[in-house]
Amino acid sequence: MTATNSWMNAKWRDLNLEDVKQSVDQLSKQCEMLPKQFTELDVYHEMRKILEQVKQALPILSVLFHNSIAPRHWSEIFRLAGKKPINDLSTIHLCDILQPEIMAHAESIIELARSAAQESDIERKIKSITDMWHEQTLTFDEFKQRGVIVLHMSMTTEILELLDESQTQLASMMSSRHVHVFKDFLLSWQEKLSTVRMVLELWITVCNL
Repeated sequence: MTATNSWMNAKWRDLNLEDVKQSVDQLSKQCEMLPKQFTELDVYHEMRKILEQVKQALPILSVLFHNSIAPRHWSEIFRLAGKKPINDLSTIHLCDILQPEIMAHAESIIELARSAAQESDIERKIKSITDMWHEQTLTFDEFKQRGVIVLHMSMTTEILELLDESQTQLASMMSSRHVHVFKDFLLSWQEKLSTVRMVLELWITVCNL
């Protein structure tokens, strides 16, 4: 029982799921090879019960191990089970996840994990766009010996093209059913980029006067 106790009491973030899978397979085979007199012991039945419990939970445990599962998803999982939302992930142990109240919502948890993967994809795209815009700079040209005061037209045109691409990407993300977590952030960036476009277009108009 030492091995099974170590899993059940292990912190989720420290758990090696592949090791657990291998140990479950090994212990299951060993249980099948035990002499009959051992199979009548209470400790044997307790061992088999835990092994079966972990085996049945492995598909759920696997999806929960994905790095797209964020604290908000853990809170939702515990809310589904009628339990207090988790604020500190370091307090989660395997035995907490294997509780019947949580396992009863297996389908909902798997669907939540799928949504988490989609949210993670949106988050990566958002980071790519925001990182790119944080690096953008305007380039200027000299105007009639009055100094470097007008926009460099070709470079500004490239920025306008980037604006088109980014606004298209943001609109695409806004159409996703998984966008709710990021909706306000995306709306704010749509507004920012629209403002940038408006300012640049007015600036170009003035430069061409």
